[in-house]
Amino acid sequence: MAASEADHELQGFPAHTLRPTSLGTALPFKLVTECLHALDADFPHWSVPMRLATLRAICLCSKSWSALGRCFLYSQVGVSLQPIVVHAPRTPRSLRLLATLLARRSLASLIVNLTLRIEGARAVDLLAVTSLFDDLSGLSYLEVSFGDHEVRHLSSKLGLLQHANRLMLQGPVTPSLARALFSLERIDKLRIRGPFPDEVCLKPAFTLRQLILERETSLKSFHVLTSYAMFRLQHLALTASDSQEPPSLSWFLCLRTLIILQPYRGSKHAQRSRKVDSDKLAAFVAAVLGSARRLPLLDVIAFRNPDQLGNANWPDMRRSSAQIFGVLPYSLGYLSLSTAATSLDLRHVDDLLIDKATRTPALARISMDKTAKALIPRPDDDYERRAAAEGVEIVWTSNAALSAA
Repeated sequence: MAASEADHELQGFPAHTLRPTSLGTALPFKLVTECLHALDADFPHWSVPMRLATLRAICLCSKSWSALGRCFLYSQVGVSLQPIVVHAPRTPRSLRLLATLLARRSLASLIVNLTLRIEGARAVDLLAVTSLFDDLSGLSYLEVSFGDHEVRHLSSKLGLLQHANRLMLQGPVTPSLARALFSLERIDKLRIRGPFPDEVCLKPAFTLRQLILERETSLKSFHVLTSYAMFRLQHLALTASDSQEPPSLSWFLCLRTLIILQPYRGSKHAQRSRKVDSDKLAAFVAAVLGSARRLPLLDVIAFRNPDQLGNANWPDMRRSSAQIFGVLPYSLGYLSLSTAATSLDLRHVDDLLIDKATRTPALARISMDKTAKALIPRPDDDYERRAAAEGVEIVWTSNAALSAA
C-alpha cells in the first residue's frame, strides 16, 4: 500500500503512539493499525465468531489499545431480529449488540458495513434498530432484508442514511421506499433483490457506477434507476424477462461488465405459476446484447443465476442461439455462459466464436458449466485444443450463482 493510500485508510483511527515500556519504545499506533487492517481483511465472511473474538481480545489487551480495537470491532456489524421460525433466528448476541449500541450511541458512528435482518421483527425491536440510523455517520454499506410488514417503517427511516454509498435491498420495494432510496445522493452501488415498482415518478439523486437487479424490472423503472448513469455506469446485472421490454444499453458508454440473470419466480412472485416462455426470453437476451454491440469498453458478458436458483439450467434457447451469438459486442474479451451453455446450441459457439473469421476480435476466454461437456460437437480435448489454437481459452466451471461471479 502506498504511503498516501495508507494515510487515507487510517483516517479516523487514533494517531498517537504507545507509551515507552521497560523494554523500550513500543510500536507506533500507525503501524499497529496497519497490522490490524491486514488481520481484519484476512478473515473470510464465514468466520464472524472468530473475527469478533479476536478483535474483542484486542480491545481488552490494554487501555491504550481499546479505542483502536473498537474501531475495527464495530466497523462490520450484523444484527438479526428475525424470529426463530425464519431462517436466521433472533440471536441473543444480536440483542446484546443492539442493547450496547442503544446505550452507547457513539459506537454507531464507527459502523462502516451494516447487515440487518428485520423480516418478521417485533415492532419494538424494529423501532430500536432504526432509531440508530441518525447516528450512523460513518456508514458506507447497508444490506437490509425485510418483508411486507417492515417496508413502511424502513421507508420512513432510509432517507437518514445520507453517508451510505453502497446499498443492498432484499425485499419488496414499494413506491414510498423507492422515494426514500432516491433521496440518497451518494449511492453509487445498488443491488435490489426483490420486486421494484413498475412506475416511479421521481428521479434519483444518485449516479450509479454499479447496478444489480435480481428480479424482472420494467423498462420505465430501469430508465429511472439509470437516469443519470449513462456516462458512469460500469457494471450492470439485469434479469432476463419474457414479459418486460428489453432496455437499450447503447448509451452506457462506460459499461465494462454485463451480467444477464435467469429469471427467478419465488413463492411470492405474482407470476410464479406461469412457465417461462423460452422464445421470448431468448429474444430479450438477443435484444439486450444487440443494443450493447458497439459499446467500446464492454469486456465481460456473463450469464448467471440468482443465488436462489443455484446451478439450475436456463430455459431452452437453442432455437435462438445463432441470433444470440451473432450480436455479441465487438469489444468482448470474456464470455461466461455458466449453466446457460446447456440451454444453447453449442455448435454456434464452435462456428461463431472460435473461428477468427466470425468471432469478435478481442474474445480470449469462454467459460461454461462442466455439465455442458456432453453437448459440445466434438470431444472436449479436441474442442479445447482447437480453441487454444485460435487464441481462445475454454474454462469449465461448477457454480453459476451470482454470488460466485
